[in-house]
Amino acid sequence: MIGGELWPQKSPLPFPVKVGKRIRARSRVVSLTPMKRGLEVVSEVSVEIENSTRLACVAEPVVRLYF
Repeated sequence: MIGGELWPQKSPLPFPVKVGKRIRARSRVVSLTPMKRGLEVVSEVSVEIENSTRLACVAEPVVRLYF
């Protein structure tokens, strides 16, 4: 059986997204740490706004998978 937990480590919201704007989210794995009976995965998710140089959000969610 696999279970999991998720919580944000960092999630600043530096720039608001206006209604009707298109966004794109990109994700990359920052670290993968073995734990007793599981794994901890830290990733970085950045949300871009179309035709904007600023990011809408950069988050670092932490996921723990147990098996």
